[in-house]
Amino acid sequence: MHELATIPEEMTVKNLKILILEDDPTDVELMERQLQKAGFSFDMETVKCQNDFIRALEEFNPDLVLSDYNLPSFTGIEALKTVVEVKPSLPFIIVSGELGDQKAVETLKLGATDYVLKDKLFRLPVVVNRALREAKDREEKERAERDLYESKKRLKLIVKGADIGTWDWDITTGSIVYNKKWLELLGSKMDKKNANIESAKSLIHSDDLPSVEQDLQNHLTNRTPIYENEHRIQIGSGEWRWVLDRGKVTEKDKYGNPLRASGILQDITKRKVIEEEMQKLALVAKKTNNAIIIMDKQGCIEWVNEQFKKISEFSLDEVKGHKLDNLLYGEKTDPEKISNIKKVISSGRSLQQEMINYTKSGRDYWIELNIQPVFNSDNELEKFIASQNVITVRKLAEEELIKSEKMLVETQNIAHLGSFEWIIPENKVIWSEELFRIFGFQPREIPATIASYLEYVHKDDKELVRKKINQSITLKQDYELEHRIVLPDERIRIINVIGKVTLDKKGNPIRLTGLIQDITERKQGEEAAQRFGRILSSALNEIYIFGEEDHRFIEVSHSALQNLGYSIEELRELTPLDLKPEFEPKTFRELVAPLISGEKEAVIFETYHKRKDGSTYPVEVRLQYSRSETPPVFVAVTLDITERKKAQRAKYEGQEMERKRIAMEIHDGIGQMLIAVKQRIINLDAENIDKDVLSGKMIEIEELLSMTIDEARRTSNNLAPVVLKKMGIEPAITQLCKQTEKVGNLSILLDQKGENIEAGERVLLAIYRIAQEALNNIVKHANATQVKVQIFRDTKNATLIIADNGSGFDVAEQMRRAGSGLHNMKERASLVNGEFYVESSIGNGTYIKLDIPLN
Repeated sequence: MHELATIPEEMTVKNLKILILEDDPTDVELMERQLQKAGFSFDMETVKCQNDFIRALEEFNPDLVLSDYNLPSFTGIEALKTVVEVKPSLPFIIVSGELGDQKAVETLKLGATDYVLKDKLFRLPVVVNRALREAKDREEKERAERDLYESKKRLKLIVKGADIGTWDWDITTGSIVYNKKWLELLGSKMDKKNANIESAKSLIHSDDLPSVEQDLQNHLTNRTPIYENEHRIQIGSGEWRWVLDRGKVTEKDKYGNPLRASGILQDITKRKVIEEEMQKLALVAKKTNNAIIIMDKQGCIEWVNEQFKKISEFSLDEVKGHKLDNLLYGEKTDPEKISNIKKVISSGRSLQQEMINYTKSGRDYWIELNIQPVFNSDNELEKFIASQNVITVRKLAEEELIKSEKMLVETQNIAHLGSFEWIIPENKVIWSEELFRIFGFQPREIPATIASYLEYVHKDDKELVRKKINQSITLKQDYELEHRIVLPDERIRIINVIGKVTLDKKGNPIRLTGLIQDITERKQGEEAAQRFGRILSSALNEIYIFGEEDHRFIEVSHSALQNLGYSIEELRELTPLDLKPEFEPKTFRELVAPLISGEKEAVIFETYHKRKDGSTYPVEVRLQYSRSETPPVFVAVTLDITERKKAQRAKYEGQEMERKRIAMEIHDGIGQMLIAVKQRIINLDAENIDKDVLSGKMIEIEELLSMTIDEARRTSNNLAPVVLKKMGIEPAITQLCKQTEKVGNLSILLDQKGENIEAGERVLLAIYRIAQEALNNIVKHANATQVKVQIFRDTKNATLIIADNGSGFDVAEQMRRAGSGLHNMKERASLVNGEFYVESSIGNGTYIKLDIPLN
């Protein structure tokens, strides 16, 4: 099996047009099949006679001719002569069954490109491939020869039409005589009557004058045989021309001193221009980036140029004899690219591909590799020529462009930002993919036109949009506009449009480009923010929003500003700790920790706010943590509970007054009466009653009355503890503990340390009632056997601590129940600015702490 030729990439750009001169359909079919197998894409026309052949040359205009050598009415030689005469550059290949060496040489001499024997048609793709390549090379060579011919022709015309001037210098007088042609060139710059050496020097460019004078002096002093200098002079038109100034002393005196010199002036401006161009071309050739490699038919390297050494860092000796497919590659090189090189070397085909190479030092770089096979006159493979063009910068740029385009698409998608371009003279409109999506369509689902855009503009906004676009074009001004659009599903969106007009050199608008962004959510957010601002301003409650990190206030309601007496600017420099003097940073962190962790949705507590003037007022705070903001914030809704506190205080004071009244009544009424009854019964002991009967009844009555008196005293003490008023809080707590031990059948350890607590009646009563409530709850609910009670004071606070070993309870659950004992104790503490703390859990007892400021 014979491998097929690889199609040159340049041949794949368009279909080949092949003209076949053949009278045997079978041979035509075989040729067609060979070319198709090789992968050629072509149109084919088959002819059998001279007239059809000549017509096809003109009308079909083929890229290639395949011709049999012998036909009944028209021979291949005749067809070849016709092609040479009409289209000499057209590739012509003889395809014949028998063709001796003599005939083959004859056809090639007459201009045939190549020949293929019909019994070796497997070579046809290779020959066609080479013929097309040679035709291209020949075309380029002919073009270069034509350019060279034209260049030489122009050069001859330059030489022929060169402006040559003559001069004759009388050294003794300094006068110079120029010929007429040169005087015409110099024009007004030179007066022929007064021409002299000084006027001649005045025409010379100042940068060139020193070298002219030096060369002239060298010749006049016999240091050089002739005077010669190239310099610039200014002619009558004012332009500068390059001249070749050559001369020689023609007359001397008897002492050898020069008397006269003659010479010529030649305009060499064009030559100078050509020399500059040639220098540029030489520089380009020297700086070319292409590396050239010559390999034998096995793919072993024979020779490389200097550029290869610079690019790869390998010398010829280091790479000579190595194969290209096992050299210059590394981990980033695509193995398929290496395989491609091996395939073309083994099959004698051409290759063009981009791949990654590696230098001697291990640095990777991108190249465009082109490998072409070289065949001898017998179509035998002799060598391969490869060229490498470094394209690293281009590849990196392409990668960056791909990344940038991808990033742009993603950015537009994320930002819901589309772009458009209207090329006004052509009325051509281009939409980005995201712009289609903004209007509710998939890319290119509808025509990208101005009409499509206007079709989906809200009916109430269409006139404004048209006016803006027309003004932009007419007044040549950029514009920005927000308006509504109606999507296909009838949803209304709001977009922001920015348009920029581009003008041509004459100031006419030629392009309108711009950006369109869906700002619906932003506008809704702005409206919501405005609503929130109005709510914040009109809310009766104090509302505070402060940051998670620095806790500085961000926004506050109008009522908060009024109540505190601060301006919004002043308050934004403060934190909640500045408003709550009793709070320490650690206390505040502990308070908000359950919110940040998600353990609680809100924290509700009572505290005091400090105004700008230093005064305080009680507040109830509901604090929440909002993760919907970035970064998250705290939101506190605060209620001024001054009036509520007054009402509570009045209620408790009324209760205490009522208790005192009832206690006095019981003490002074029931108690005194019962004592009197008891005394009378005692007196019965003196009367004449059966002593045994009387004694029994007396004992019963006495015990009953004693119990009644004790109950009356206990009730009186509960309503208004007399001992508290007479002796102070410590004895009152001691008495309360003893009474509770009797009733509750439990052990109470009382720890009273430090100085006695001296405070107002309301503070002492609050301590007593909270202790009373706590001990009663322990007796009723805790099933405790041991209780520890501590009461003491420090410089600031009075403190009560009660702890038991009972069954415990869920604090959060109890606090949710209205009217619970915990609520009552907490409320009593708040009335005297106290802090009430409870800690308990099921099975672990209960710990209660009360701190009341003594000031």
